[in-house]
Amino acid sequence: MALLLLFNLISLYIIFFKRKYILFYFFAIYPILPDYFALELGGGLPLLKASRILILALLVSVLVYNRGKIYLPLKGIKKIKIFWPMILYFSGRIIANIFYVFNLSEAINTEFSIIFEQLILMIVVVQLIHRKDQILQCINGMVCGSGIVACLSIASVIYGENIFYHLNCVSRNMLMASTTRLGIIRAEAGFGHPVYYGVYCALIIPIAYYIYENKKNVIYLIICGLDIIALLLTESRGSIVALIFMIIITFLRMSKVRRQKIIRIIGSVIIVTCILFILIPSVREQIEGIFNSIFAIVNTNIVIEDFGENSTTGLDSRLIQLTGVYWTILNNALFGLGASCHTRGVLKYYKEKIGWFVTSTIDNGYVGYFVQEGIIGTIGFFSLIISLIKISNKLSEKRDKKNLNNTFFICFFVYAIEMFSVADSSQTFWLIIILFVCYNTVDIIKE
Repeated sequence: MALLLLFNLISLYIIFFKRKYILFYFFAIYPILPDYFALELGGGLPLLKASRILILALLVSVLVYNRGKIYLPLKGIKKIKIFWPMILYFSGRIIANIFYVFNLSEAINTEFSIIFEQLILMIVVVQLIHRKDQILQCINGMVCGSGIVACLSIASVIYGENIFYHLNCVSRNMLMASTTRLGIIRAEAGFGHPVYYGVYCALIIPIAYYIYENKKNVIYLIICGLDIIALLLTESRGSIVALIFMIIITFLRMSKVRRQKIIRIIGSVIIVTCILFILIPSVREQIEGIFNSIFAIVNTNIVIEDFGENSTTGLDSRLIQLTGVYWTILNNALFGLGASCHTRGVLKYYKEKIGWFVTSTIDNGYVGYFVQEGIIGTIGFFSLIISLIKISNKLSEKRDKKNLNNTFFICFFVYAIEMFSVADSSQTFWLIIILFVCYNTVDIIKE
């Protein structure tokens, strides 16, 4: 609790008295704060998480310094054609959860997250960003924050205990997986589960490389490498597959000169990995285990020893979850089964040998949206993610390394891939959406 108090005092000091550091500090700290680093309000109310305190302080600061005036870059948002996808997303998800808001505390929490941690956060950040160099300050903060977290996560794997658990300030049960796979503890940081940390790393890596290419500062290449190592240590197959796709897409969109540079970097990594593979048996076992686990996605005959608590290592477990969509259609296709339906015993999957059975997991993000928020919420999400990919690709100049839309496109595409294997509404993903909107509207606002 003392750490939480100290953190809040430091945050308030920076937000109200050191305003030139606000964007760097917020974007570095906000996405990495654990959910269990929080105050309990009781009565079924949402936790007053440190991340929410940050947003609240930022909101108060903006209202004070702007004298209560709030503006939205509607002209810019409409010009880049993201206005209606945003409307569909927020209205769809809010309406879907309103259906359950009088019966489920989980629906209240989800509603609060959508309105406060997404909509209000976007409005607040827009008030602070007036120039493109400020956007670079934001992504610089995100990358520096990821470097610190990567170091702590790698240290946690070596030490055998998650250092971030010492920030736990709440008595209620929180997601703190602390899983092992292939004989080692999986990197998790403060994200509650390795798969969520894997998503974070996958989203940060292209941003870190973007800064390196434009600043030519080797520290950012080192951070990029640390994030890749941390991602591999999560042993999240979805994130590893996303990393492979990320490299391929980046390679195809580069100029010839930049491709040669990437080839040299990848070649160096392969040589070092091969040397470690030959000389160190434990490294060899880990590499073999990771590759076998990826092959096991499509080949259920592969058996991997010491794989952790997963009941299956193949694709069948993900395919079975598609039956949850049919179960939802039978019960409430329009609004879904409500937030956290898998933890309330109302979501079922189907297996041929045993029929319908109650489940407590959702590993596919697209399935997660449908079973919890039905057709209405799912349409909202799909309209947003598809539009983000299309618009960022259209606004990007593939051979221009300075065009941040190239990086945004890769981030959005990678997240779409990640959603096949993890049900995650990443705070980092939403920050990237906000920066994408600001990057493409800041010049329009000046007109």
